[in-house]
Amino acid sequence: MAKRRVRRVPRHTLHRALGARAAAGIKDQRFISEFGPQAPDYRTWTQREYGNRVGIFRVLDVLDRHAIKASVAIGASACERYPALVAEVTRRGWEVLAHGTHATRIISSKMTDAEQRAYIAASIEAVASATGSAPKG
Repeated sequence: MAKRRVRRVPRHTLHRALGARAAAGIKDQRFISEFGPQAPDYRTWTQREYGNRVGIFRVLDVLDRHAIKASVAIGASACERYPALVAEVTRRGWEVLAHGTHATRIISSKMTDAEQRAYIAASIEAVASATGSAPKG
């Protein structure tokens, strides 16, 4: 089987488009796709973006149609990046749960107690700031 040739994107292009960290190839090693550690991971990124731009509104419509109130787990980065989605959820009176800071950054046993507490506090603060009230529980 012939080896497929990979088109390389000039490094300066990645720096402009994604920032220096992504261009340098710094990526959470736990989440390497079957295509390798290349940055950016367009497939994962586009799936997530579809959900945030289109998919979530389809879910909101179905839940509204059936008068279902939901609890929504939102990460700190999503609160900052998608304030319109947070507004849609809070407008409906749904419960918003603090769900970490980023989808690819999780609490682990390698973190100190202080680091874990700071991580949780950042998540709660982001939700409180975005919704106007701290999550319950």
